[in-house]
Amino acid sequence: MPRTAWVELPGAVRTAVQERTGEVLAESPTRFGARSHLTSTLTAENGPVFVKAARLDSPFAGGLRNERAVSPHVRHVAAPLLWAVEADDWLVLGFEHIDGRHEPYEPGGMALNALTEILGELAAVPCPSTVTKRIASRWAGDDERLTAAMSGDALLHTDLNPANLLLTGDRPRLVDWAWASRGAAWVEIALVLPRLIGHGHAPDEAERWAGRFPSWQQASADAVDALARRNLSRWERTTGGNREWSTAMAAATRQWITWRSRHRRTRTVHRG
Repeated sequence: MPRTAWVELPGAVRTAVQERTGEVLAESPTRFGARSHLTSTLTAENGPVFVKAARLDSPFAGGLRNERAVSPHVRHVAAPLLWAVEADDWLVLGFEHIDGRHEPYEPGGMALNALTEILGELAAVPCPSTVTKRIASRWAGDDERLTAAMSGDALLHTDLNPANLLLTGDRPRLVDWAWASRGAAWVEIALVLPRLIGHGHAPDEAERWAGRFPSWQQASADAVDALARRNLSRWERTTGGNREWSTAMAAATRQWITWRSRHRRTRTVHRG
């Protein structure tokens, strides 16, 4: 997707933003953020600010609205939203700029510890009424049993890739809440497990990590299997973005599904 630079935004949009930031002196685009037309750190008179912008008639505007709606409720685990601007058919969100780094979820790495910490904190955050997306609607289709298993009132981020986890000297921050949804808490864990496997964890190691979360312990094995199969199908159908990564994620999800199938058969034989 072609990106829009700060200087390419309509004049009315830049004026509205600079009423909040002071004069913008420089722009540093990020290499992440495929669901916005502009994703950059702006150096401005009042200090740096991280901005995301999308045209209101684009498919990306809904994600930014969703992020704007959830942001007041996740300030302690996310980058706080400072302001939002709608002008000349554009929506712009301005977030506190947080210095941090991204690391893979590799075994023994700091990122996995940070992910564990932030998921524990997120479990204590009530899902606000402003979050109207339901995770079952996105994933379960016409499978009534899976819909029931995925339904719930937990607040879910649903896109826990390492690019959305900022490691700082203070505490980890979970960013990019465009896909924030309502649903059963175990779904968050099920969606992140293939990412762990893709970063070098064996499936049994990944599931042992998942076992520390009460929601995972209570999840239906059939529902987990069904969601994993749907996740695999999505990765296999992905055509945009980083194709190499999509292929790797499909392979990791397939590896997990195979392990779960063999593990289930082994347990059945042992019980017999």
